[in-house]
Amino acid sequence: MALAEQRPDLFGSRVVGVAFVGTSSGGLDAVTYGLPAPVARVVKRLLPVLNERAVRAEQAGRPRAVGPLDMRLIFSGTADPADVRLAMEVHRACTAETVAAFLPTFSDHDRATALAALAEVPALVAVGDADRLCPVEHSRAIADALPLAELAVYPGVGHMVQLERRPEVSRRLLDLVDRALARAPESVDVTP
Repeated sequence: MALAEQRPDLFGSRVVGVAFVGTSSGGLDAVTYGLPAPVARVVKRLLPVLNERAVRAEQAGRPRAVGPLDMRLIFSGTADPADVRLAMEVHRACTAETVAAFLPTFSDHDRATALAALAEVPALVAVGDADRLCPVEHSRAIADALPLAELAVYPGVGHMVQLERRPEVSRRLLDLVDRALARAPESVDVTP
């Protein structure tokens, strides 16, 4: 979406297909992370403080704590434990400073107007209906803005839809490639 905002001229001529997997075009500041709204407001006020403490602790040589709450936030309760372990390893590898810097970008993320540049390219919008970070309504908004979009909603799946439903999402991505190549202008080199 940021590329579409900065270089809309690329879409349709150089970029011939797009996939949105567990994402949002804006409004993330209203997300409640699956919590009751009053609790979510308190959590959101605490997060910057907790993140700053985590940064100071990491600078003092203590690792950033990653655990069950992180897993609950990004996975459904039925996720494969191996996928959860893999994602948690990646999450643990992120520094506290990175996490602290990323969090404020949620409120600033607004790319809905950039979607207009994508109107002529095939798109896949994949989301789990149990996604607590980028709820299904956000994916529906993206799909509604894109006439050539396919919306794929996976029941009972969390934010890591690409892991929880790897074979199904992979098939849809391959279908997207086929749709994109079928519509690609002849000037686009599609040789592997």
